[in-house]
Amino acid sequence: MRIALVNHTLAPPGRGGAEVCVVGLARYLRDAHDVTLLSGAPTKIDGVNCVELPVLDLLPADAHPLQKVVLHARDQWRWAVHRELRHHLTRAAVDVVHTHEVQRLSAAVFTAISS
Repeated sequence: MRIALVNHTLAPPGRGGAEVCVVGLARYLRDAHDVTLLSGAPTKIDGVNCVELPVLDLLPADAHPLQKVVLHARDQWRWAVHRELRHHLTRAAVDVVHTHEVQRLSAAVFTAISS
């Protein structure tokens, strides 16, 4: 089966929640399936096709509230994410797409999957 895993970013080893989960899932599935991991972080995992997607940068915790509003407005739907994700899903001809945390990738993840 061809499986795509989508997450906004990946954490350094030993950190994160969804980030650690998606890497563990990719490693678990790779022996029996063709796995593609799409995220906003450059990474390499043996036996897994890893693709970097355009992701919005994090703001510092002390960012001005207006900066946070602008970030969330930009995070609603992003054409670049839709285009890249759709391209890679089509090219990989995936059977199943499993999403994790997609903030900073936007709802374009879901429109790319459904298109």
